[in-house]
Amino acid sequence: MDATGKVTGIKVGTATITATTVDGGKTASCAVTVNPLGVTGVSLNSTTLALYVSDSASLTATIAPTNAANQNLTWTSAKPDIATVDGSGMVTGIKAGTTVITVTTADGGFSASCTVTVTNLFIVDAATGTITGMNDSRANIEIPAAVDGVPITAIGNHAFEYDNLASIIIPNTVTAIGTQAFFQCQNLNTVTFAADSKLTTIGANAFNSAGLRTSLTLPDSVTSIGQGAFSNSALTTIGLPAGLTAISDNMFKSCASLTKVVLPTTVQTIGNSAFSGCTGLTEIAIPDGVTVIPDSAFDGCWALASVQLPSGLTTIGTNGFYRCEALKSITLPASLETIGQQAFDEAGTVDDPNRIITKLKITFAGNAPTLATGIGLNFAKGTTIQYYAGCTGFAGVQPWKDPSMYTLVELNAQPITNTAISGVTIPFNGDTPVTAITADPQYTGTVSWTETISGTPVTNFMAWLFVRADSGGAHRSVTVWYNSQYNDAKLGSGTRGQRLSDFLWSDSRCHHNPSGNVIRPLLYNHRLNSSNNLLFQSDRR
Repeated sequence: MDATGKVTGIKVGTATITATTVDGGKTASCAVTVNPLGVTGVSLNSTTLALYVSDSASLTATIAPTNAANQNLTWTSAKPDIATVDGSGMVTGIKAGTTVITVTTADGGFSASCTVTVTNLFIVDAATGTITGMNDSRANIEIPAAVDGVPITAIGNHAFEYDNLASIIIPNTVTAIGTQAFFQCQNLNTVTFAADSKLTTIGANAFNSAGLRTSLTLPDSVTSIGQGAFSNSALTTIGLPAGLTAISDNMFKSCASLTKVVLPTTVQTIGNSAFSGCTGLTEIAIPDGVTVIPDSAFDGCWALASVQLPSGLTTIGTNGFYRCEALKSITLPASLETIGQQAFDEAGTVDDPNRIITKLKITFAGNAPTLATGIGLNFAKGTTIQYYAGCTGFAGVQPWKDPSMYTLVELNAQPITNTAISGVTIPFNGDTPVTAITADPQYTGTVSWTETISGTPVTNFMAWLFVRADSGGAHRSVTVWYNSQYNDAKLGSGTRGQRLSDFLWSDSRCHHNPSGNVIRPLLYNHRLNSSNNLLFQSDRR
């Protein structure tokens, strides 16, 4: 109360107001009751709201008067299967459709409403379960396992090309990623696959020119990757599926930041220009099943310094290792038959102020292969060519003998030391499996067997015996015995300088058992060293 007698209520309750005279101290009193301030209405900050499925937005309610005593509110959704709302006004889209969100005051039952429209973020072909695009531009997305009850099984061709994506999570329902699905998504750095991913196919150019500035691990379920799938991306490392059989054309072309790729042992083919322009790649080991290094496979891999080639390689194509400047040494297997134009041109070269110096040293494990003819050198001028004594096609033969082109060096064969021979059991119907092998006096290593095939009687089978030497030296021969319950039969000796087409033991030198089985040993490579095997093949005849 002020000096004039004006009374103002402060809070709910009762009070006594007393007035006292200055002259004589006379008093008078009044009992005052302060009642609660009632609500007169409520409003929302928006009467319409648009959401994508799984997105959320907040509605704000304002009670009138703002100092009303009872501020309690109740929120409801007319269709909670379309959108839900919590006690604070947070609205979440559930599925495509329209609903009304209503807020109601506890005091007086005043209300206000907002119409909410929910739209699917992803455009889906309901007939196939394929995502074909997105209704919004956003950086981080998680693809749902289903949209409107339709399971998502594929990301379609061009679905997200040129989008501003930074990260994406792909569910285990997706089995295929289409052609150019993420083409030119230059900000896309993180791709996460479900732990139990069922992805099998990645289409051509799917991640061409995508950011991918970190490592990427593909699910082991992937069996097919299209040409150019990761070309021009910023990948540094990639984990490939364990069962992958083919590296497609241009698959990693111009991935300048890629430093190392471990190819699965199951890979059998590498496509043209698969690693061309991977200027940061420093090493590569080609699996044993690969027989051809195709055209331009490693063209322009300036930093490539270590290359391990398979023992069964037959062909190196045009420009196969062209401009591999860091490559200073490589061993070509005895199985090699053809080297294409410019296959090693400008490889192992360094520039000095006045000339180009070649430091590449190529060691041939077998006879000289056929060189493609035409414009361009197969090897950089000045390359050192090494071959083993007894191998043919080098000494006195062009172009090897031309000292103005190459330095030709003959190597002496050296006994193998500190090595081990390993093999697999060769089973026979009714016979005792192989139990031992012996080495000639030149061999100083150890002998071991690994049984991988049971002796169950069969009508048709093939088994392989690998004799591998792990040192870099040459070994002139190795002898293998087959011990059966009838007698011991010497299979024969493989000697340096023979090719598969030239060497085949006759049946008379093999053991025949009553079942009619024949051990037919084949010399797979003509010399035992770190990259060659002596191979025996067993056929039921």
